[in-house]
Amino acid sequence: MRLPSTWPPASCPWVSNKSLSTSRGLGTSGRLEDTVDTAAVSTLMSSDGSCMHVSSSGRDPEVTEVVSSGVCANISATTSDYTPSVQIPVCDIVWQVISKPTTTKGIMDTATVVVLVATVLLGTEAANITVDMQVMQQWDDNWEGKFCFTLKQPIVGFQMVFTFSQGVKSIQQWVGNWQGSPADCSTTWTMLNQDSHGVHEAGEFCVRMMGRVCGTPSHLTGHGVLVDLTDDGQHVSPVPAIAGASESQTLCPAGAQQTKYNYAEVLQKSILFYEAQRSGKLPASNRIPWRGDSALQDRGDKGEDLTGGWYDAGDNVKFNFPMAFSTTVLCWSLLEFKDAYDKAGQLDYMYDSIRWPLEYFIKCHTGPNELYVQVGTGSSDHGSWTSPERMDQNRKAYKVTAASPGSDVAGETAAAMACGAIAFQSKDKTFAEKLLQHSEQLFDFAQAHQGFYSSSVADAAAFYKSNNYSDEVSWSAGWLFKATNQNKYLEIAKKGYLPGPAWGFSWDEKLAGNMLLMYSFTNGEAQYRTDIEDSMKAWSKAGGMDYTPKCLAFRLQWGALRYSANMAFFALVAAKYGLHASDYRQWAMCQIHYALGDTGRSFVVGFGVNPPTRPHHRASSCPMLPAPCGWEAQQNPGPNPHVLYGALVGGPGGSDDYVDDRKDYVHNEVACDYNAGFQSAVADVHRVGVRARLLAANPCEDGRGRVSWGAKGFILVLGALSVGAGSGGADTGTVGAPTAGTGPSATRSLPMRDLLTAADPAASATLHLIPVEEDRSLGPRGFGTRHVVRRKGRGADGIMG
Repeated sequence: MRLPSTWPPASCPWVSNKSLSTSRGLGTSGRLEDTVDTAAVSTLMSSDGSCMHVSSSGRDPEVTEVVSSGVCANISATTSDYTPSVQIPVCDIVWQVISKPTTTKGIMDTATVVVLVATVLLGTEAANITVDMQVMQQWDDNWEGKFCFTLKQPIVGFQMVFTFSQGVKSIQQWVGNWQGSPADCSTTWTMLNQDSHGVHEAGEFCVRMMGRVCGTPSHLTGHGVLVDLTDDGQHVSPVPAIAGASESQTLCPAGAQQTKYNYAEVLQKSILFYEAQRSGKLPASNRIPWRGDSALQDRGDKGEDLTGGWYDAGDNVKFNFPMAFSTTVLCWSLLEFKDAYDKAGQLDYMYDSIRWPLEYFIKCHTGPNELYVQVGTGSSDHGSWTSPERMDQNRKAYKVTAASPGSDVAGETAAAMACGAIAFQSKDKTFAEKLLQHSEQLFDFAQAHQGFYSSSVADAAAFYKSNNYSDEVSWSAGWLFKATNQNKYLEIAKKGYLPGPAWGFSWDEKLAGNMLLMYSFTNGEAQYRTDIEDSMKAWSKAGGMDYTPKCLAFRLQWGALRYSANMAFFALVAAKYGLHASDYRQWAMCQIHYALGDTGRSFVVGFGVNPPTRPHHRASSCPMLPAPCGWEAQQNPGPNPHVLYGALVGGPGGSDDYVDDRKDYVHNEVACDYNAGFQSAVADVHRVGVRARLLAANPCEDGRGRVSWGAKGFILVLGALSVGAGSGGADTGTVGAPTAGTGPSATRSLPMRDLLTAADPAASATLHLIPVEEDRSLGPRGFGTRHVVRRKGRGADGIMG
């Protein structure tokens, strides 16, 4: 970034902004960090803004040294035994000096390392537009002119710096607000757009203004720079696809285009989505340049620190109940599919991802029988549209106690911490032990003081009302058994287990998760196996589940993809545990591939073909600071200025209908719990690296492609090709299909016995025996029985098991 030749202006206004990203060469808005030893520092600027002494390479205190795209400044301060925290204004660059104690050294008892952080508020050099003023008229000491900028792309926020040939005053214009308090007769004026004038389409954008000159009037000239505060310059490094990713992977529906999906990239971007949801003080490793520190004033009733955690969805509230569920599911995927994250190069990022909410939950657990469960009021938050960084109010925090219990949220938080304790046992034992301690205490609280948290916290009832808490108590008991191997937890989990098929798997419905845990704990007891299979059957057409024409299992309209993705994760864990592995995995991949693009469009922001560009998400819709953000950003017809990489939107309607509309929070909002099961399912898909092509017929269409259980016949599939239908016993059916022609896609009719003798003696084939009943609806109990048949000579022994 090269600053204008007239930089810095005579007046350097204070600008409030959060640190955004870390880099040493600032080619874009971001943060520059450097360290200096306080032995080389002689003076400091005080935190209230009064300048004690600031030097920059021996030059004027307010002058910065501009070197190519970097900003350099030498700051000096006196060492002391306290920790300074200061800001030094250098025009539109805010330097923050933060000290860190180090080892004893030299004359000083304690040496201090000062971390120098500069937040640069200018956009990329390429985005800056420079023009000269067109003088429209000038009389006496009055003047009128305009600056016309040619925008190459739409913008949603801007900063303008105007420099005049002589001092001017009393400038009037109607699109922005002057930064600071420009002194009369200043030659340089800096302006930020008004909230109602930030959005402009590509093309000519003119700003008219009028004012008066100071001193003897002369021919006035002016120079203007428009800084685009839309582009954040974020770059996401490509992730190599797994071997074989170039193969076609058409799973459902077969009528859609054949797509290729880089599952490692999906994992990478989904983790980035959770980083974009972070609240609190962001680390130096923050990878989201348009996000900064936020909600640092979040406190409990007695001043407890409640900073951190994730913002729930497209809003700025922290709802702990769905946040804890998301954390548990993501942690579970790390335990089950750790090698997938490792193979994708995302393992360390994944640990950092789940650690963020876990550390927040520890803060929220302020006493044995006290847990903060929400920060921010939903109604007031939803009544405004702004980014978290722009919030400056003290937000109300809500808690559950012995007198106002919340077994559901306490149980879910205990589950998340117990899972976290397992995950971090080999990574950070001290942290793991702390998590386990809090988990056990919260579990005791959930059991001893039972009740619905949404009854204790009225504000939560309008957004995340709990309908049961026994499932969370059993769920947390199961996770504590897994973490401690103490039988008392297993007995509690068994006692609280609710048999029968699960409605689904979500922030309020843990039955599906419970049955998987209990199945794994009991070496596959029949009760839990039956419940898993019946749950999958309930998600079939035969079980009453609605499907869209393009094969999405459609549980509810609001966030439809979240429910199908969560059940895909359920199916994949069941498959890993040995239940109908091939068939459940195929169904799960059908659902995941729907989200990734099998219908011709992706529902994952920043991934695949025709992804959403206008998600209902406040932070990503707002321009870079210091530009304002309000309802104009929500109503902006163009794409969000920042790409919310990896976010899964709510999804289509029941007819596969979808409009990429920021105002549509039913179909186009994003949420932490939307991505939890989705990312977890993708992890297993990446782990297994499935390359199979499935049935040529769309299993959602009418006709022979529909399959179900309790069948009156069957379809037989050889390899990946449907080769016809028959009736009767497996050894008497006729194999065949009406496909004409020759070549790999052609089939021929022959008795099943002859199928085994027709091939080379060394050949092997994969057969799928798929029962069909009269309504031929898709049903998932096993999705048929998979048999691998190997010829052991012409006697064909090894036929169906």
